Amino acid sequence: MTIYTTLIAAALTVVAALPLAAQDTVYLQETGSPILLDGQDSRVISGKDFDGDGDMDVFVGNFAQQNIMYMNMGGGVFVEVPPFTLTMPATHTYDAAWGDMDGDGDLDLACANGDKDLSQTGGLGTNNELYKNMGEGIAPDGVPTEGRFTAITEGIVVNDLGESFAVIWLDVEGDGDMDLFFANRLQENQLYINDGTPDPLGAGMFTKHLIGELVTDDETTRDATAGDLDGDGDTDVVIANSNGLPNAIYLNLGGAQGGAPGDFHRQSGHAAVTDIGDTYGVSLGDADNDGDLDLFATNRHGQLNRLYENNGDATYVLRDDLAPSQQGGDSYASAFGDVDGDGDLDLFVANRDEINFYYVNDLGGAPDVGVTFREIDYGQVCEGTDDSRNGAFVDLDGDAFPELLVANTLGDSNVHFRNLGHQWVNLGASGQQGSTDPVLSGVGPLNAGATVVYRIAGGPANEPGTMVAGFTTVFAPFKGGTLVPSPDVVVPGFLLDGAGNMEFATLMPPGFPPGMFVYHQMWIVDGTSPSGVTSTNGLQAIVP
Repeated sequence: MTIYTTLIAAALTVVAALPLAAQDTVYLQETGSPILLDGQDSRVISGKDFDGDGDMDVFVGNFAQQNIMYMNMGGGVFVEVPPFTLTMPATHTYDAAWGDMDGDGDLDLACANGDKDLSQTGGLGTNNELYKNMGEGIAPDGVPTEGRFTAITEGIVVNDLGESFAVIWLDVEGDGDMDLFFANRLQENQLYINDGTPDPLGAGMFTKHLIGELVTDDETTRDATAGDLDGDGDTDVVIANSNGLPNAIYLNLGGAQGGAPGDFHRQSGHAAVTDIGDTYGVSLGDADNDGDLDLFATNRHGQLNRLYENNGDATYVLRDDLAPSQQGGDSYASAFGDVDGDGDLDLFVANRDEINFYYVNDLGGAPDVGVTFREIDYGQVCEGTDDSRNGAFVDLDGDAFPELLVANTLGDSNVHFRNLGHQWVNLGASGQQGSTDPVLSGVGPLNAGATVVYRIAGGPANEPGTMVAGFTTVFAPFKGGTLVPSPDVVVPGFLLDGAGNMEFATLMPPGFPPGMFVYHQMWIVDGTSPSGVTSTNGLQAIVP
């Protein structure tokens, strides 16, 4: 620890009083995760509780390779679902989605497949796939069915050739069963209506929907997502188009429109459907906490990505004043998720052969006070230049702080980033002895070259203090209080002001490895304390 002791002693030298930064979440790459398979060509990664045990399992969809499922056993243990439970051939999977197609209470799987060599002048396309979840029970062979799936081989859904890049489950008619939509490149999109009656194989009975702009427009669709965009209780659809075509929003004509649920009308006349780009991904989320769904579009080939704010009626305005709309690259997909548990949605963007983008939303859960996103440009999430195609926020360990999973192609390993929670954590345990109750807080990342700000509030006025820092905790009795960090570094010479407050900033030196914990506490001269000193709380920080 000698080198780290020297580094932290240098870091605790006061340099200036600077503006406070926000407290961010630390993500650390899990090097031993089974999800980090080498040599995969992964296009989609997702997390759902497919076995109904209360924790999140993981599915990885691969191109020209076998797709893989991982069952979450709890305690950070993941087991690849054995081949006898889900026999998946090597296929060309671009996307996958979970939905209860047969109404039996468990999640079934749909895979969108395509052939990247399909040209605009011809090609037969590829069959998509459906897998029925067998749920809990005993199969005829005497083996428990939990975690087992059966491939559906009959029916139009899996025998309708296409060039599918995306799939979503949605209830277009509002009848309580799940319909299925595939977004296709260079072909018409496909919508299959579920009539709610299981067929002999256990799947839903699906009928192909042939009428309306949603399934008759012939464009270069790369992605799709669905949600109630206008707040009228039915499901609308958003389409991502490439090759210089505008994206499309199709409003379900049920609800406020007074038409037939399941019929769709294509919107016109606002930014989200008139901007021209090479869009490969679309995501919906309430970014500004005003109760409606905002839209984020990821664009390729150096074009700027785009965040659109919902006016509440499914018309959108471009928020080009916000960070996610001011960066572009070769962006494939995005994901919204509340990474820090503050009640608002943060944003991840997967990029090809360049660093991925990661933005923290600083609304703090407040409703519609003016959405703001701040780019995070440090830490392992924003390092490396993998060929990333997809990402997902999934709470794998049940601690309410979602992990980040990234699907990479061309032999780059998929990545599992563990969410370690807030970068700064108040450990308490000060054991106050005097008439004051000083509180130590810190903000800013502990990565090399970053500014870290420490603040003391509510201490004894005009008194000197000594910072104690270390790399482990001791929680030892000391001077009538509790010494929290191991005293690896002791730095005197700090002085509180007339109000008992102090703030100082420092630049972090290089040399601290990601995931290292650093503990801090301030001991301050205090004439009202029997021992003559009083202490702040202990403060934990994590190196990103």
